[in-house]
Amino acid sequence: MSHYLRESAGLPRHSTALGGIVGLHVLVVYLFATGLVIKAPPKPTVPMVVTVTETLIPHTEAPPPAGPILDTFEVQIPQAPTPVLVLPEDPTRDDGILVREGPIEPPSPPAATVTEAPAIHLVGQNRFPDSEDYYPSDLRRTGVEGAAVVQACVDEQGALRDNPVIERSSGNPRLDAGALNVARAGRYARSIQGATPVPNCFHVRIGFRIRNQP
Repeated sequence: MSHYLRESAGLPRHSTALGGIVGLHVLVVYLFATGLVIKAPPKPTVPMVVTVTETLIPHTEAPPPAGPILDTFEVQIPQAPTPVLVLPEDPTRDDGILVREGPIEPPSPPAATVTEAPAIHLVGQNRFPDSEDYYPSDLRRTGVEGAAVVQACVDEQGALRDNPVIERSSGNPRLDAGALNVARAGRYARSIQGATPVPNCFHVRIGFRIRNQP
């Protein structure tokens, strides 16, 4: 031991310094290996904050394409005129009295099964006095003419049930009164339906006109 120390004491200085450096490196390596070296704390990281702003863009639909423009107009349908029954004068008669054919039939009540009713027939003829006998003389003298339609209703025997009434006036009240008198003085035919007598109504046109003297 003393021999070793003596030898060491005789080493040059630069050998001593070199050995110290080597020893220091060895110590540092040892400290790193054993984890005794205090590591510097890591720098704190600043968190990144990202703000996302959502902007809603309104959705607008494109307008539909314009179609063709149609003109509108109102259609008026004309109503059919109401038919008017005109009874022509009978040129073969001089008394101016005309009875319309086809007497009015009373309406039949509705039934479950529709059956055609027998036609109404006339037994005999309608007879009227000469309208000249009921022509007001002053109207005939002044040339006033006219015709009226009278309704006369009879029973099963052909007798008047009620007073005749004016259906269409002649335009002169006195001529209408003469026509009613002719209808009251008339004789009417009986009406039968099948074999059954039935009441009936007649429509008589009574005219007043100036006759040409021979």
